[in-house]
Amino acid sequence: TLLSVFNPHNLWAVLNIYADEQSLIKVGNPVRIVPETDPDMDFRAKIDFIEPFFREGSKTLTARVYF
Repeated sequence: TLLSVFNPHNLWAVLNIYADEQSLIKVGNPVRIVPETDPDMDFRAKIDFIEPFFREGSKTLTARVYF
């Protein structure tokens, strides 16, 4: 076993979104996540949390989605 998921019902992803698209991003917005390794499989989720600040030196804001 290379990886074991402790609780598969609480998986989340962190998305980096460019700052110029920030006004379009809101909590509750639907997202579609498509893995590069299997483009035929996708996950649907909603934005759960948006960090209220920018990280120093970063051009993106960070959002979290549960899927």
